[in-house]
Amino acid sequence: RQIVASIAQIGIVEPPVVVRNPDKSATWLLLDGHLRIEALKDAGKSEVECLVSTDDEAFTYNRQVSRLAPIQEHKMIRKAIERGVPEEKIALALDLNMSSIRRKARLLDGICEEAVAILKDKPCTNAVFDALRKMKTMRQIEAAELLVNANNYSVAYVNAILAG
Repeated sequence: RQIVASIAQIGIVEPPVVVRNPDKSATWLLLDGHLRIEALKDAGKSEVECLVSTDDEAFTYNRQVSRLAPIQEHKMIRKAIERGVPEEKIALALDLNMSSIRRKARLLDGICEEAVAILKDKPCTNAVFDALRKMKTMRQIEAAELLVNANNYSVAYVNAILAG
């Protein structure tokens, strides 16, 4: 649903990746972008601009894809808002409701830069940031380091740190 909504609102952001078929020189093999291709087919499109891979390894680009960490998603949303993209359009493109977009845009309010730097690529939940917001700056940094060192970003763990 998110891919379909994103394509409908802003088009293809990341082109599908293809490689020339070694058996048939006139055809291409799709390495990455299967869902995007299906969404485009459903929308009645018959052509799309693709990235051409020159790698002939048995490797798919999807193996290198990871979900955005919440801080990365926050920065992406903030940057779009700063560039004048309406929150409504962002919500439609990400297939989220407006309150989710606003919550994600405010994710780092009250969080010190050092803690943000420590957690920038970590899979923290909103509850982690809610708990950090209740701490003073130095404690936020310590808590972020504890989360990373334990590789534990659970609500229970961050609340235990807060209670401590």
